[in-house]
Amino acid sequence: MLSNFRSDLESLNGLESDSIRTLCYELPSGYQDCYRTYEYTRLCTITQGEKCITVDNKTLKYDSSKILILPSQAKIGMKIYKPTKAIVYELNNIVIDRVSEEVCNDYSLNLSFFLNQKFYLGNNNFDELLSRIRTELCKENRSDFIIDLYTQELVYHLIQNEAIRQLLLDNNNAVNKAIKYMNSNYTKPVCIKEIAYNLGMSESGLCQYFKKITGMTPNKYFTKIKLEKAKEMLRDISVTDVAFNLGYLNISYFIAIFKKMYGLTPKQYKMKIHNIEPIAE
Repeated sequence: MLSNFRSDLESLNGLESDSIRTLCYELPSGYQDCYRTYEYTRLCTITQGEKCITVDNKTLKYDSSKILILPSQAKIGMKIYKPTKAIVYELNNIVIDRVSEEVCNDYSLNLSFFLNQKFYLGNNNFDELLSRIRTELCKENRSDFIIDLYTQELVYHLIQNEAIRQLLLDNNNAVNKAIKYMNSNYTKPVCIKEIAYNLGMSESGLCQYFKKITGMTPNKYFTKIKLEKAKEMLRDISVTDVAFNLGYLNISYFIAIFKKMYGLTPKQYKMKIHNIEPIAE
């Protein structure tokens, strides 16, 4: 796929360190294909031309002013309408995890984002950092230590963007995998120890990391998820049915934790959303 690329970029093709790998592509007009990202997060840039891609059932077009970030195991369709040259950077997930563990306790997770979107397309504000990485990779006596530092700096700046942060965390973070499991099993009892085991972590390790990222324990977060689901369910069914559907056999306990969370009992909340005059309970 690489034939007559700019000489200074052609030398980048396939260069890698422990933290990053670069791939260069020259794509002719009329070319189309589908591909997967496999195990690494990809940061895709264009130096000339444009790409028309299909990802998550959405068709998008981007050029040199944009970057596309794709998580591992993504499937992408691609069509080329004019000659295009591109550089792809594969980021080692270990670096993403390392940086996120250090800084992501400063941010909250927007659960609605990472449950719905599996890619990021936005302005390319990272040219300077990417240029430094390319320059160091191409040096005869390059320093993998410097490349690793530059890659960590790149990931750090990517994380400043909320949408990218959620995508990177969703793709790599054990906390988000635990949250996805909770969201898929909110009607069942959830065993934190079992979740930790499936993630290859100790229960105490998961709890500590989970609280660092979200600000609360896994059990409290699971309760929050269940009560958010309760608010949706109260639109259509009774308080008792909501409690039983969510696995709360003690109705009084369900009412108490709901009121503690929202300042209203489930019945008061149900009357409020249906514009019914509240009565004393």
